[in-house]
Order: sequence, then structure tokens, then C-alpha cells
Amino acid sequence: MRLTRALLFALLLPVAAPGNSFEVGSYFELSNLDFSRGRAVTATGLPGDVYLWGIRVTGHEELTDQLAIDLSFASDPVLRNVGHAVVTYTDRFFSIRLGPFFGIMNAPQSILQSGLSTTVKLFVPGLAVLTLQSDNSLSGRLVVTGDYIQETSEVSLGFFVPNAIPTAYVRTKRYTWKTDAGESVDSFTAYGLETDIFQKNIPYRIVLDLAYQDSSRTFVQSTTTVQRYGALVLGTALSVDLFDRFTLHADLESSIYAFGLDTLVGETSADRFLFRLSTGVAYRF
Repeated sequence: MRLTRALLFALLLPVAAPGNSFEVGSYFELSNLDFSRGRAVTATGLPGDVYLWGIRVTGHEELTDQLAIDLSFASDPVLRNVGHAVVTYTDRFFSIRLGPFFGIMNAPQSILQSGLSTTVKLFVPGLAVLTLQSDNSLSGRLVVTGDYIQETSEVSLGFFVPNAIPTAYVRTKRYTWKTDAGESVDSFTAYGLETDIFQKNIPYRIVLDLAYQDSSRTFVQSTTTVQRYGALVLGTALSVDLFDRFTLHADLESSIYAFGLDTLVGETSADRFLFRLSTGVAYRF
């Protein structure tokens, strides 16, 4: 983890050239709403007793009004360690975000594994925005133990209304890796509606999110075992600007109700508080 952070900051610092708008952010994340990475095929019960933690580091530089560079590293409960280096071009009616992403130190025999990240946004100014995203590892085969594939996708449609942007979305994440016994797959799908609430000249903004999330771990061995659960989740994110340079951020997703599916049918989370928490700060140079 220390090596990863050092590598990322070495990449970020040269980008922060004087005279450009540059922002860096650092965030701490904690969750018990995801399967632990060491969960066994014989495990029963929903998540809640294991807390997964990680960090997220971001860098954003606006080269021109239309061109920006984003660098990031995140330790994700589903995707594991992943870093992005993407360029975004924005016009009045569309934007294109393109660049490589890297799985970082997710397997003993692999320091870096590359993939391609693509996001297209189509705008109807003042009315709507359509987002299409696809991230896929370039490796298409799992040959030796530890090989893995990372995949992310999103389709969303947002509408502009006074002081808010409601957005309906479908987001998926998948991590597939080779084990000694076969293959395992972590999968996450969210169907939701989030509303970004803001007001001009007000130093804070709120995002409310209501979603149904489907999470699973599939063990493909001599037989296939699917441990899966669904959760109705309410999320609230708050961003506050301070002193024209700092932005404080806190994001909490909490499960209203979670229930088991497939081999976990009958399991519930009535005695547990399941959540994802992200908190941190961004600084603008």
C-alpha cells in the first residue's frame, strides 16, 4: 500500500504545473456491506462482521476549458486496487473520457495489469445528460493462479431541474480471478436514483441516493456455488467548500433492508448495521 501511494504521488506532482487549475483529494473508506476477500465457499450469513477499509487518492487538472487530466488510485471492495490515468475532452453537446487503468498489486505475480477506460457523455443543454461508461481489463484469459479481470460499466440518464439533477442509473462492477480450485467472481450491480442538490453561491451541496444493490460471490469449482444477497440502500453525500481551497466530503450509504439470495436464502441483516462510509478532503492549488 505504501509503494502504491508513493507511486501515485510521484505521478501527480509533475502534473501540478504553475498557472493551471489543479486539485488533489485524499479519502478514507470503510465498509461492512461487502463480502470479505477471504470469504470461503462454505461461509454462511450476510456481510457485517468484517470491516473492509481502503483509501482513494485523486488528482484533477484543467489544462483548458475543454481539456482535463485525471489521475486516481482506489482500493475498492469489489475491484481491489485500481488506478486511472484519463483525459477528458468536453464540448457543448458531449464529452469523451479516455485512458488506461491499472490493476495494482492485486496478485503476487502481477504488479500492474492494464485495461482501458472509456466514458461518453451526451448533453442536451439545460435539459438532460446521458452517460455511458465501460472499463475492461485487456487480459482476456485466466491461465495461472492469481490472474484476474476487472470490469466496470454504467448507464445513466439525468435531467436538469431548478437547483437539482435527478439521475437514474445502472452500475456494475465485476472482479474475476483464478484460484487453485477453479475461478471466483465478485459481482456488484446497483439500480438507483440519485439527486444532486445545489444552489448558486452556497458553499455546500448534497447528493441523495436510493438504490437496490445486488452483490454476489460465485465459486466455480467442481460445482458452482453462488453466495448472493440484495439490499435496499439509502445514501447521503455532503460536500462543503472552505476558504476557497478546501472541500470537505462525507458520504454514507446505509442498508435499509438486506436479504439473502441463492445459497443465502433465509438470511437477513436485522441485527446488523450495514454501511459504506467515505470521508476526506480535496485541496485546490
